[in-house]
Amino acid sequence: MHGGLLHDIGTCVIAATVLAFVARLLKQPLILAYIGAGLLIGPPGFKWVQEQKSIEQISELGLAFLLFIVGLEIDVKHLIKSGRVSAILGTVQVVGCALLGWAAALALGFRGLPAAYLGAATAFSSTMIVVKLLSDKGELDTTAGRVTLGVLLMQDVLAIVILAVQPNISNPALLPLGLSVVKGFALVAGTMLISRFILPFLFRSVAKLPEVLLIAAISWCFLVSYAAILADFSIAMGALIAGVSMSTFPYSLDVIAKIRSLRDFFVTLFFVALGMQITIGSPATLVAAGVLSLVVLLGRFIPVMPTLKALKYGQRVGILTSLSLAQVSEFSLVIVSLGLGLKHIGQDIVSIVIVALVITSTVSTYMIQWNHKIAGAIMNVLAKRGVVDSQEKETKSMGKRHHPIVIVGCYR
Repeated sequence: MHGGLLHDIGTCVIAATVLAFVARLLKQPLILAYIGAGLLIGPPGFKWVQEQKSIEQISELGLAFLLFIVGLEIDVKHLIKSGRVSAILGTVQVVGCALLGWAAALALGFRGLPAAYLGAATAFSSTMIVVKLLSDKGELDTTAGRVTLGVLLMQDVLAIVILAVQPNISNPALLPLGLSVVKGFALVAGTMLISRFILPFLFRSVAKLPEVLLIAAISWCFLVSYAAILADFSIAMGALIAGVSMSTFPYSLDVIAKIRSLRDFFVTLFFVALGMQITIGSPATLVAAGVLSLVVLLGRFIPVMPTLKALKYGQRVGILTSLSLAQVSEFSLVIVSLGLGLKHIGQDIVSIVIVALVITSTVSTYMIQWNHKIAGAIMNVLAKRGVVDSQEKETKSMGKRHHPIVIVGCYR
């Protein structure tokens, strides 16, 4: 390994460790410490890191390992049951938030493709942040957590559509879109067939060798991720599919326990690299980023809550899901970066999205941290205005029968 890169990785880890210790003393989320470390040692700060691009590439492993573990923890039966909800809510959320972002961009004076790119950038949420925080709180397997994860998966599907039409955005071609659907189906089907008929035999043969079991699982993650790249999908999507394909294996919990430390290390580098991308722009850039951040933080409620109510979910689930999705996605950076390369937009649009990502990532961290208190406050305000959750009414009426059921644990 190049000495400069080794020095830079060490600098990132040391800075993240120091600020994480400070954040823990102040009872602040660790993600903010990692982003702050990147801001401190990167170009915006002391410029102690020279191999920034290499750090960013290495940190992508954090996203891959995180989604691999998420895939391992996914209950496929629950996902199938919530497939209709995920498809409807995910589509409404992405389209609705994109329109809100586009309208805000028009109000800020942007027109044409720049406004369209800003709208698209505000539509997606950060899988990395949402899954990490909900996993730390033990809420991934709650009703709101499963709905949120379903929306994030649907966002990935819709992201493929955007990537398909982006090169020909002025004249979208149906052929690339259809080809993407076919390749996606082939990737999932091929992965599931191999995991059904070949992987069980291989994993049974190495089950008694813990170190080989871990390497075999990581190798499978990389193989499927590489296949995803060949099919023009993301590494993260390949890792997720690889995890889901192994979720029914009896060794999945053992693999999760062993790979979690690797995930935490690379996830730390991911957020440090994110902090290093912050650039202090012009006042106009900061104002635009601030407005779009408000649209993201507050605008998620507009499409999400009415849709979930129509799907017979309670107010609390709608509020918690909206709070969890209230940040700009790292995938938005991919969209605008490709747009910059295609000369659809300028560097100012990229800077606006980066600043908005940092703002929303920071604020949404606290929103998710205190999501139940915020949800309770919002429900109280709605109740005072006469908007009472039908499920809440039913719960109160059942309480009069004096037949309480107490659920201890289960993060409910």
